[in-house]
Amino acid sequence: MPAPISIFRCANCGSSKVTPYANGKKQKSILLGAIRQTEFDSYECAACGQLLDHCMNEAEKNAIDAMIIQAIDDERTKEYLKKYPNIEVDLAIHTLRK
Repeated sequence: MPAPISIFRCANCGSSKVTPYANGKKQKSILLGAIRQTEFDSYECAACGQLLDHCMNEAEKNAIDAMIIQAIDDERTKEYLKKYPNIEVDLAIHTLRK
């Protein structure tokens, strides 16, 4: 099974295990096509336990998701893995090492 790709990534640790909240309520069901980060007021990360007022910015999230999907192993990838310790990498299909 490939590494997890999610609508959101934690701005603190890089995990895709992020739950958005709107008006203080956990959002369980999210439709992929119509999501805007401005619709939510906070994000809870199951990996690091942080409750943040923002998730990872879209540009970094997309770069990390592409890195995971394509199993890219370059200097930029190594920087992301140092900066975000909870990026989920499936070692069976990926050659990255922390």
